[in-house]
Amino acid sequence: MTVADGRRARREAEQRAQTTQTMRDPAAEKAAQRAHDREARAEALLIADELGVITASWGRRSLAYFVDIVCYLIVASPGLIAAWFLIAGANWARPGLDVFTKQPNFLLLLIIMLSGLLLGWIFIIVEVALHGLKGLTIGKALAGIRSVSVVLMRKPGFWRIVLRTVILQASNVVLPLIGPAVILCSSLWSERGIGWLDRVSKSRVIDVRLGLNPLDLKALRRAERRIARPERIVETDLPSLATHGSPDAHFAPSARSRLGVVGENPILPPGERREDWAGDAPQTSPSSGGAPQPQEPQRSQVSAPHERQAPTAREPQAPAPAAQASYVVEGAGVSADITSVPALLGRNPQAREGENVNLVPVNDPSHSMSKTHALLGTEPRGVWIEDRGSANGTVIVLPDGSEQKVEPFAPVMLGGSVVRCGDCEFRVMTKGARQ
Repeated sequence: MTVADGRRARREAEQRAQTTQTMRDPAAEKAAQRAHDREARAEALLIADELGVITASWGRRSLAYFVDIVCYLIVASPGLIAAWFLIAGANWARPGLDVFTKQPNFLLLLIIMLSGLLLGWIFIIVEVALHGLKGLTIGKALAGIRSVSVVLMRKPGFWRIVLRTVILQASNVVLPLIGPAVILCSSLWSERGIGWLDRVSKSRVIDVRLGLNPLDLKALRRAERRIARPERIVETDLPSLATHGSPDAHFAPSARSRLGVVGENPILPPGERREDWAGDAPQTSPSSGGAPQPQEPQRSQVSAPHERQAPTAREPQAPAPAAQASYVVEGAGVSADITSVPALLGRNPQAREGENVNLVPVNDPSHSMSKTHALLGTEPRGVWIEDRGSANGTVIVLPDGSEQKVEPFAPVMLGGSVVRCGDCEFRVMTKGARQ
C-alpha cells in the first residue's frame, strides 16, 4: 500500500459517501474511514523511513521470542516440576481424585505447583505491561529491538498488546505450536516485515541498534530537524543597496555567518565596524601545542584600570605594546568576548569555586546543550576549548569540513572557527594580528 493507493481509495470512498448524502450510509462512512487510515499508515511509514527507522529482521524477532519463552520457563519451573512429580507419582488404579491425593507429599507438591503457575502468570502480565507501555520485553531488550505505534511512533499501548497476546494464545489452543509458528512467521512474506499480530495492534517492530529509536526523544528531535531543515539558498550576484556607484559594477558578496546574530555586536568597541572582524579564528594545529592550560595567574596580575597611574614627565614612557588579537564567540543568539576572560557556555552554566569566567547562558529549547557545556578561552597561541563533561559532547569543525571531538575535561587548541555544542553552533571571530 503506497501513499497514492491510499489517496485513491479515500477519494473513491468519499465519492461514494457524497452520492448517498440524502440517506445515511454507514457502510460508505466506514469505507471512507478505512481508506483514510490506510493513507495515514502509508504516510507514517514513509516518514519513518526518512527519519531512519529500520524494521527488525525475522532472526532478531525470533531470538526475542525465544528469550521470552526461556524466561517464562525459568520463572514457572517450580510449578512445572511439581506437576511432573504429581503425575509421575499418581496411582492410576485408584478411583477419582484419589489418584493424586493419596500421595505422601500431595499437599506440598500442590502448593509448589500453584505457586509456580502464579509466578508464570505474573511474569506474563509484567511482560505485556512492559510491551504496551515501553515497547519492549526482556527478549526484545536483549535482541536490541522495540515495538512502536506505526502512526504515532510512540508506545504501542497496553490494550493493543493484550489483544495480540490473546490472539497468540488462542492460536496455540486451536493448533498447538503450529498456530503460533505460522503467526510469528507472517512477517516473512510482508513487504515491510509487519506481521499479522503487528497489524492487529497497529504497531511494528524496529531495530534500534541499526536505526533510530523513536522512543528516544532527543534522537527523534534531531532526526525531525534534519529532515525538516530547508535547502540552502545559493546566493547570486546582486547589486548592493548601499552602493552609490555605477549599477553595472560587479558586486562580490562577502562571507556570511550561518549563525543567527542580528544587529551590531554589543561587545565590539564603540565606533568599530563588524566587517573589520574576521569570521575565522587563527587556526592552530591541535597536535602542535598539546593541551593548553588557562593562564589564570597572569590575568590576575594585571592591575585594574583605576589603579594605573599616568606617566609623569620625568618617567620615560614605555614603548607601545604590540597589537594583540581580540576574540569574540557568537552563535545561538549570544555573543561574548573571550579575549581577557574565558566564556563558560551552557543552558545554565555554573563556574567552579574560585574560577574567574564569564557565564554565558544559551537558550536551547531542544536541551541538546548541557547546563554547563564548554569553556572557551585564549592564550598567546590562540583559542582553546574545554568540554565540561557535557551529555552530547563538543565538536570542532575543521577548515576541511572534518570534525574533531573534544574529550571531556581535556583543553585543546581550536583548529577551526566553528564549534558545535550539541545541536548549537558557535563561531569564533578575531580582529588584529597576534605577535
